[in-house]
Amino acid sequence: MDKYKKILQRFGLSEYEVHIYLALLQYGPRHITDIARDTGYHRPLIYKTLRTLRERGYITPVPGSGKQKYYHITDPQWLKKEIEEFTKQSEHIIDELSGIFHKKKDQPALTIKEWVEEIRAIHSDLVHSLKKWDVYYRYSSSFRNYSDRSKYVPSDYFQLQKDKELHRYVITSEEMKQYRVWNPLRDVVSIPEGFDCFNDNITKLIYGDKVAIIDYNSLSGWIIESARFAEYEKKIFLMLYKLLKKSGQ
Repeated sequence: MDKYKKILQRFGLSEYEVHIYLALLQYGPRHITDIARDTGYHRPLIYKTLRTLRERGYITPVPGSGKQKYYHITDPQWLKKEIEEFTKQSEHIIDELSGIFHKKKDQPALTIKEWVEEIRAIHSDLVHSLKKWDVYYRYSSSFRNYSDRSKYVPSDYFQLQKDKELHRYVITSEEMKQYRVWNPLRDVVSIPEGFDCFNDNITKLIYGDKVAIIDYNSLSGWIIESARFAEYEKKIFLMLYKLLKKSGQ
């Protein structure tokens, strides 16, 4: 009977309902007194359970002698139709759920960061989430307090960059470019000074499936997590980078 019990429970029957149903299956039409003796349940529970089973179509009452009422299970063949109907409904619901899932999955996740420690958290996420030899891309506009830049990165930032040999491509201003010491893992181009002073004090980082924007004036930042969005930003970055490289910037 255990295999029947598991199946019936998957159909949504409670332990009491399964026990009474299987008792009727095994012994045939039974009166309340018989069911109480077969199951050991009290009458109020049996009445309640029989009513539920009857409403759901699992059992039917059959007349007995006098006023006595007996109960018997409905031919289990009716469950096939229930299963077919449930399967149709389930497939429709699953398709809807899948649509919602993939729609949500494609939507960018936005995280907002504020204050110095949160700006450090963005840089920390970059060096900790990327793997050895990964590449990332950075727009760096003029940083007015360039000598204080280290307070915005975690203590292990530069060491992790070195240990992981992270290659980065940088688009920056002419002012910022002069501070850059040559590094084989860093390729830098600058925005022509005559075209744009590029001193907005904002940095954009493109790494992994994320795009982070840091505003040093307001000490606020945003991380947008979306593979599609990150790939889009990467394409734009590389297009501009190649144009600037070609022009000798």
